[in-house]
Amino acid sequence: MVPGDRAAAALRAVRDAAEAHDAGGAHGVLVTSMRMPDAPQLPEAVRGRTLLSIEALAADEAALAWLDGVRAAAEPERDEVGPTTQLAHALAATEPTEPSPSLGASVALARLDDATIDALLAWRDLPEQAGIVGVSLRLLGGALDAPPRPAFGSLAGARWLAMGLAPLLPGASREAAAASLGGSRPCWRPRRRRG
Repeated sequence: MVPGDRAAAALRAVRDAAEAHDAGGAHGVLVTSMRMPDAPQLPEAVRGRTLLSIEALAADEAALAWLDGVRAAAEPERDEVGPTTQLAHALAATEPTEPSPSLGASVALARLDDATIDALLAWRDLPEQAGIVGVSLRLLGGALDAPPRPAFGSLAGARWLAMGLAPLLPGASREAAAASLGGSRPCWRPRRRRG
């Protein structure tokens, strides 16, 4: 977990290191920019803050040695590494026990370059984007490509999957959430996977 002011350095380091070490598909990587509301039900440690969470999953700890470069580029505020189970992984996500409505959007990216990272973080800082709690980037390729599976849409040629989530809390405007998610399009347009 990295504070928002170190997000750019951390995200660049994750991109460089994860892509360089993913030839065998030995790990999974999910990076999420979280902009937490200043809500009383949230823990004090995260309330009203912007954070970057970096999650990596591998068969053994040696396959995560690339994270040392991320730690050097942006000192983490919280850093945990160790064995896990499917149940522990699900519990760590702290998903709400009661389903709630939300709006989401996703786009497949051919690449995640510096311009995309800068555009994403600048867009996230805009006051009107406060309704979008999380924007995630998942590394594709590696084991996710083998074997190819039939689907309605293909991620062939995509290196990252970008996803945004805007919870529709009581009193929240669906139209404002949709407009906010739509505002991310200029961040991705030049790097979208074609096809």
